[in-house]
Amino acid sequence: MPWPQYLAIVGRRVVETVGGMLHAMFPQRIHAVTQEGFVIKVLSFVLAHNLKLLTQEMA
Repeated sequence: MPWPQYLAIVGRRVVETVGGMLHAMFPQRIHAVTQEGFVIKVLSFVLAHNLKLLTQEMA
């Protein structure tokens, strides 16, 4: 079936694009003392990325 394969390719492309955009926003190192601190920092970058995309759409 070609449709599931096509959807898998498109889905992978979206995931890799977003992953690359997030990677570009991250600093070289994320310094966190605890696992919770690390999670908070990563979630903050994801939130910042989403806000950046929203502001670009509004402009």
